[in-house]
Amino acid sequence: MSYTVSQIMLALIRAEICGVELEPQLLVAIDAEMLSELYKSSKLHDMAHILSSALSLHGIKSEIFAKEEMIAVYRHAQFRHEAERIYPALEAAKIPYIPLKGSVIRPYYPRPEQRTSSDIDILVHEEDVERASRVFTDTLGFAPDVRTAHDVSFMSASKTHVELHFDLIEEGHAKNFDGLRAVIETVWQDAKIDTGAGYRYVMSPEMFAFYHIVHMANHFNAGGCGIRPFVDLWIMKHKMGYDRSGLFELLRRAGLEPFGREMLLLSDVWFDGASHTELTEKIERYIIDGGVYGNIENRVNLYSAKRGGGIKFILSRMFLPFGVMKKQYPKLEKFPILLPFYHLRRWCRILFRDRRKVKSAVRACGNINNEKKDDMADLISRLGL
Repeated sequence: MSYTVSQIMLALIRAEICGVELEPQLLVAIDAEMLSELYKSSKLHDMAHILSSALSLHGIKSEIFAKEEMIAVYRHAQFRHEAERIYPALEAAKIPYIPLKGSVIRPYYPRPEQRTSSDIDILVHEEDVERASRVFTDTLGFAPDVRTAHDVSFMSASKTHVELHFDLIEEGHAKNFDGLRAVIETVWQDAKIDTGAGYRYVMSPEMFAFYHIVHMANHFNAGGCGIRPFVDLWIMKHKMGYDRSGLFELLRRAGLEPFGREMLLLSDVWFDGASHTELTEKIERYIIDGGVYGNIENRVNLYSAKRGGGIKFILSRMFLPFGVMKKQYPKLEKFPILLPFYHLRRWCRILFRDRRKVKSAVRACGNINNEKKDDMADLISRLGL
């Protein structure tokens, strides 16, 4: 029996995270060439460190995989060190906060370093953003980084990135934006004080799973979300637990039930032995091709399927709506006349930091064809996006 790279990668993740025994013939298929392909694909999805552990446990040693495992351990140590500084500082400043994403789910993995992330995510009330920002800069010595329409970010001396969220959704990413907003705005009412903390709150399991799916939808709309969120869904189901009917009620109210249902099903296909459907196979191809942050081809094809050609995609990225711009640049609230200046400032930042991405976007716009657009239109229609 022959195996694809993605089939072997998913089987190794199942073995390591879910404890599913590997088929003997699958191990035989991992020769030097396959090992090289597995490394490339798993790096694209930030899963190489998990494959490293699974391969090593089954007698397959690889220096490049072992290096990824050591990097994951180091990253986790850095994140833990910074979190142990951040949380007490926010407590001392009497600022209510909710840890998000990886920092919450990490302890439920077989080993915490296996749940990697690119930053530490924390939610605060919008009215506390400036005060919390001063905690990061004045008390903790973080350098301010970028402000967006939904968060402000900081960088520590150890190069640990922190995103301080004041809004959990991004405008334009949801078809039913008002419904999504109505659910997300209940996050603080839903949250409860964490055990032993004064100002740290935790979401209910249902709200945590709901926000996770919202975040997946954001990334899906931006070209893909990678394999890791589907591993997280398995962890939530088997290790954290949530009320399924409660989760689906939140998804229904937010207009995300079709999307959430298919994401949960694909997680079951990959990690719980459920059978593929024609739709989950389509989603699988989109996710595997996109990698952990999605790719520009997926993004352009998706945008074209929703709103027209590639030129419209370029213009949409150049001229963000005023509501988004004023959150990214708060001075616009008082001085809207400065909007052209801030558009220019944003373009300069993008060209300076992401010149390759800009070139890739232009190239992808030139490769749009009707077949890809129609296929993408069918996918997003069936997912309710």
